[in-house]
Amino acid sequence: MLALWQKSVPRQPFDEQTRARLDQVASAILLQSPLDPPPIASGRRDLLAQVPPHKSLYHARPGIGLPIGSLTSQFFANVYLNELDQFVKHSLKVRAYLHYVDDFVLLGDNTATPQPPAPGD
Repeated sequence: MLALWQKSVPRQPFDEQTRARLDQVASAILLQSPLDPPPIASGRRDLLAQVPPHKSLYHARPGIGLPIGSLTSQFFANVYLNELDQFVKHSLKVRAYLHYVDDFVLLGDNTATPQPPAPGD
């Protein structure tokens, strides 16, 4: 995610000093562990124990995940998913496309569409 953010910094419509400050703040957010400081557990711990490990940041590898519900997760979803937006617009050439945070809908008349490139292409 950090690489995607840093790739987008030069395209930001701000002067160099503002872009540098945005990069500093965004990089600090991305590099901070979502578990440091540790979250405060409240409510029923028996319900928290029922959350599957793959859905909990407590079990995530270091550097993986942003707390759901924070403003940063909404902002970085847009930064991260910009790559998807550009692919849908320029490669798939989908004209009717809705994107809101991490939800999206593609509308079209033809189910035959190009396949996405393999990772790393």
